[in-house]
Amino acid sequence: MLEDNKNELKKSKNNEIKTIKEDDGFIIPMWKKGFHFLGMISVFFWLRKFLEIFKFTKDFMQRKPYSFVEIWVLINLGASILGSYMASKYNINILIWIFAIYGLFRIFEIVVYQFNVIFFDPMQHKDYYLKSATRSIILLIHNFIEIIFWYSIVYIMVVKIQTNVDTIDWFYYVQNSILCFMTADNTLIIQENMSSTLQKIAFTELIIGIIMTVISFSRFIGLLPSVKIIDEN
Repeated sequence: MLEDNKNELKKSKNNEIKTIKEDDGFIIPMWKKGFHFLGMISVFFWLRKFLEIFKFTKDFMQRKPYSFVEIWVLINLGASILGSYMASKYNINILIWIFAIYGLFRIFEIVVYQFNVIFFDPMQHKDYYLKSATRSIILLIHNFIEIIFWYSIVYIMVVKIQTNVDTIDWFYYVQNSILCFMTADNTLIIQENMSSTLQKIAFTELIIGIIMTVISFSRFIGLLPSVKIIDEN
């Protein structure tokens, strides 16, 4: 009788543990689906879909998928630097607005991509691999610099619109954009009364970008190849 009670208790605990294991909760699946959808709101996502139509570009992406990503990162870095310089030297025009609006989408794309790489892509694909930790960190540095220049475009535009200034010292605003990025203090560039919807969106993306960059760096630094040392002291 006592043995039967022990077996029943053990069976009950096993069923309870099995039930708990089967309950994955809803927070991870919810955000996984959410960020999968956000990942499709991306120029890079639809560019790849479009280029797959053509045999030459499709073959190139299949043969050199990592090179394609690296080319995309370098093109966007160059575009952010060019857009920032043009915003400082020329009057606000449709091209500058295109740079600014695209920059906001690009920062959003970077944040979502980093979030998926860190948290959800390894969960969705069991055979998911990164090329290397070193490559990932170098690309993160490119993204870091790129966000600073996209950010500077928006603030140069805000200052020009609010003060009616035609030309602005480009290096000064890039320098202050870096300080603003590092300290999350937008008053280094513009005064509190010089705010706009565009500026608020950019600043919000900046804060999220800082958080994701720090998380991404901490994730990949520990995966760097070990270095041989001569003296441990």
